Parts: sequence; structure tokens; C-alpha cells
Amino acid sequence: MIHKTQFIHRIDTKDQMACHNLVFTKSMHTASLAQWETFQTEHPVYTIDPDSLLCNLAEYEMFLSPRLKRVLMSSWARNGLQVGIGQSETRWLSMEQVQKIHSIAEFEITCEKLRRKINPKLPSRLMCIYLAEDSLDGRLMLANMFGYSGDPVILQVRIKYALRIHRADSKWLEIYQTNRDTTAIEQYWKGNPFNEIPQYEYLIDGAIELVNSYDAENLRQFTGNRAAE
Repeated sequence: MIHKTQFIHRIDTKDQMACHNLVFTKSMHTASLAQWETFQTEHPVYTIDPDSLLCNLAEYEMFLSPRLKRVLMSSWARNGLQVGIGQSETRWLSMEQVQKIHSIAEFEITCEKLRRKINPKLPSRLMCIYLAEDSLDGRLMLANMFGYSGDPVILQVRIKYALRIHRADSKWLEIYQTNRDTTAIEQYWKGNPFNEIPQYEYLIDGAIELVNSYDAENLRQFTGNRAAE
């Protein structure tokens, strides 16, 4: 049962906004929940044509998630804009970096199209907080999922509120990256296990909260505001 499952979440401590939210509110909300609380409307990701998201995302007003920011950057580049990170001291991306962003964005849009085909009531990967079961396998899965980039930390969390939720075997996505057969993504959205040793990830569109208060204290050093209470 999902409500009895012990979950973990991995964040990059270089993401000061995420660390700030977890330190001072002990929780994290998706862009969908922010969209609903602010405008009383469903997030546009669930209603806009996926191809429009890829090519014209900048035309829409919406709250952004980390994955959706990648799609936005890809959309900027497709429309002839130079893409960079940071406002005061912008670090402009190389063509190789932009191509990697295009690849990530195209993959996520493919997943979004197939989500709508299989079950449009499922959470979009573009919106979700990704969790794993708190086990050795779950921790290894998070490590493999995000690689060694950034400065990651694993947190014990619980689901506070869920607009949408889905459990999927992430091995299907690894298969797709190998053979580009979209049947694998369809199996992912159907929630079918890849084999007798599934590698489940939980897609939560809603909010999570920290289980342990000391995790918030440990994150305080990464907020850029250590003295704040």
C-alpha cells in the first residue's frame, strides 16, 4: 500500500530554492499545486498540445518545474535565442549542451504524448516530484537515475498531498533509451513491471514533507541564509 510505504527523495543542494522550501516549510510542492492554488486552474501542461510545449512554451504563463525548465530552454533555442544560466553573471551554454537539452526535452515530450494516450489521468513527468522506496534498491535507483552531477542528498519524506500519483518501473525507460521502441514507454505508463525485480519510481504531483526535522537542519547550510530562523 502506497500510504504505508517509506519514501526517499533526492535533491541537488545547489538548488537553493528547493533547500529553502524544505528548511523553512519542511515541504515541497509541485508547480501543478502552485498553479491551482494561485489561479484555480489545472496546470497548462495537462491541456496544451505537447508539440506546442516543445516549440512555443515561452508563449504560455505558468509555474515551472525543473523538467519543464529544460523544455523551456529547448523552446528558446528552437526559436533562435541564445540559452544561458543565471541572470547577473549568465553562463552561456555551448552547442553541445543545448543539444543535450533538446534531447532531454524531446524524450519528455514523447513520454507526455504516450501518457495521454495510455491514461491522461496519470501525473505528467514534467510536473512530478520523484520518489523511491526507502531501501537499498531505492537508493541505488535514485543514484543511477540522476548520475553524479550536482551535489545530491537523500531525504526521508512522506506524501503530504497528491493530485495525481503513479508507480512505474523505470527500467522501461532504460530500454527505450537503448532501442527507441515506444512500446517500452507505454509499459511504463501502464505500471507493468519489467521483470521479477522491478525498479519502481513514484511520480507524485502534489506535495511531500520531510519525515525528520534534522534533515531540514542539515539543509540549512545550503540555503544561503544560515542565520534565518
